[in-house]
Amino acid sequence: MKQMKTICKKISVSILTLLMIMTMYLSGSGESLFLKNRDVKAFTGKAKLVMSQALSSNKISEIDRPASEGLWSMTADGHRVFCLNSGKTMCCGDTLKYKTINAATYEKKGIAKALNWYFRSSGKNTKDLSLCQAYIWACGHGANKQNTVYQAGKNVDRGYSQKDAKKFCKMISD
Repeated sequence: MKQMKTICKKISVSILTLLMIMTMYLSGSGESLFLKNRDVKAFTGKAKLVMSQALSSNKISEIDRPASEGLWSMTADGHRVFCLNSGKTMCCGDTLKYKTINAATYEKKGIAKALNWYFRSSGKNTKDLSLCQAYIWACGHGANKQNTVYQAGKNVDRGYSQKDAKKFCKMISD
């Protein structure tokens, strides 16, 4: 029972992320996130959340994320989603209401760039998931992206360095 409660707490983090991900997949704008002069498309709908634990420990002190929160791999109606705000609680099977908008209009361009990198360039392994999620959380918290990514990288790869984090953040921002 306690494990289910913990799982439910960790799942809730992804509601806002659904907005970004569903935008890419449902509006067909995944390939044109950064094109200018596109019409803004908006859709509303519902999706079922499915979660599985990718890491049991995921401490990121830069954003006050305790190790016990872990890292969750999340999908909604079969599409990968990310959490925009660390610390929000959701449960597997929750029905989420969403409203999508074209990601290029989103005020936090860093989040759109991180999602674009993940869906176009990464190997989509646990490390890529962790680094991308940390970058998104840093954007949402107004935290130092490089420090946040570095701390997340150390959770997956003990040899992950500040230099690696700087390279990752530069790749996302370019």
